[in-house]
This record gives sequence, C-alpha cells and structure tokens, in this order.
Amino acid sequence: MSALSISMKKWKSCATRSASTSVKSLSPEQLDRKLMHPETGRCTIRRHIGLYAWHGEHHLAHLTGLLTRNNWQIAVAPSPVISPPPVV
Repeated sequence: MSALSISMKKWKSCATRSASTSVKSLSPEQLDRKLMHPETGRCTIRRHIGLYAWHGEHHLAHLTGLLTRNNWQIAVAPSPVISPPPVV
C-alpha cells in the first residue's frame, strides 16, 4: 500500500469517526430541523450532513487525483489520537 493510500485512509477514518459519533447522537426529530445555509438556502440538518459528507469526499478525490497525476509521495507520520467533540 502506498504512502498516499495510508495517509488518505487515516484521514478518512478520523474524520468519519468524529462526525459519526456526533451524528449518531441526534434524534430523528433533530435531524429534521431546518437550518439556513448561506449558499444553498434552507434545508434539514439531515440534508446538510449529506452535503457535508459529499463535499469532503469531493475534496479528497481532487487531492488524490492531483497527487496521483504528479506522482507525489506523502510522508506518513504517526497519526494523532483524535477524540470526538463532546456532545452538548
């Protein structure tokens, strides 16, 4: 497995774990609450979470493509322990 693959998997794992812990704590009623997004307008928290997840994957795909096209290697550093934010 390349250094790029390892780095991307570590990033995705940390980001997913943190967001997943927070989202799982929301009730269906909370997920159906509406918010006002400055660019997309009014939407539910559920939809916003989906858009946010897609957005992160979209950026990751751009970075992966750039690194692959330019044959760049990433040094793999030990991954920090990242705790999910507290639920308030």
